[in-house]
Amino acid sequence: MRRFVGIILNAKYRVEKDHKDIGVIIPLDDEELKFLMTKA
Repeated sequence: MRRFVGIILNAKYRVEKDHKDIGVIIPLDDEELKFLMTKA
């Protein structure tokens, strides 16, 4: 689970750097993503 959160954190960082690449793959308004981000 910890590794998964790390992957999401890395993905979020990359979304902020290059939104058009990763933004399509990971919706930033995903409720599960928000939950994990607040827990991390």
